[in-house]
Amino acid sequence: MIASPYDPEARYSRKRGSAWTGFKVHLSEIRDRPEHADRPHLITHVVTTDATANDATVVDAIHDSLADKGLKPAEHLLDS
Repeated sequence: MIASPYDPEARYSRKRGSAWTGFKVHLSEIRDRPEHADRPHLITHVVTTDATANDATVVDAIHDSLADKGLKPAEHLLDS
């Protein structure tokens, strides 16, 4: 369903009580060891998808990109 006459690619989505029309951004960030919790988190990768895309659908592409940069995490926590 087209949700916006201004952007035919925009889609309607809902997650945990929030609803929007547009797109979804998937951010990857470095979360270092617990003893460094006071340090800033650094965003290492950004992917933009349709608003209806499930987070799990971009994991392989994110891992490939992070591996190319030498930043693939030992553990990847995902909200899916």
